[in-house]
Amino acid sequence: YLPLLNMYIKEFLDKLSDNKISVDLFVNKKSKIDMKVVGGTADNYVMLSGGEKMVVRLAVDIGLSLLSFSRTSKTPDMICLDEIFGPLDKDHTKSVFLMLEALKDRFKKVYLISHKSEIQSLVENNIIVEKSSGNRGLSRIVGIRDVSAN
Repeated sequence: YLPLLNMYIKEFLDKLSDNKISVDLFVNKKSKIDMKVVGGTADNYVMLSGGEKMVVRLAVDIGLSLLSFSRTSKTPDMICLDEIFGPLDKDHTKSVFLMLEALKDRFKKVYLISHKSEIQSLVENNIIVEKSSGNRGLSRIVGIRDVSAN
């Protein structure tokens, strides 16, 4: 499965890094999965910058998701991505939106969860959820912005 996983990772990491970073997963001498990084600030994941780690992790996570779907007869209609913008700068954030466009070709719905308020203005539709105080930790919808309804 590694060749297929590496193909998926490349597809999304090319978009996320503007073709500047590549990753190759392989089985090392200890029979463990290892990662070779080319084009980043370091040749191993641990030494990459925070933004580089985030885009590599995102590409690997999406690659693993797609790999898990490769053996099913029906691909899910939606994908939900939680806190994918983390410590990303403006350029990497733009790259994430390019990657999201590619995901729209594979899924009918792409859902994002983000605590970054600046992301709200960059997506078409928003459901704003507020966590209620108290020990139950219940949440409630406090706003909806649906661009398609206008």
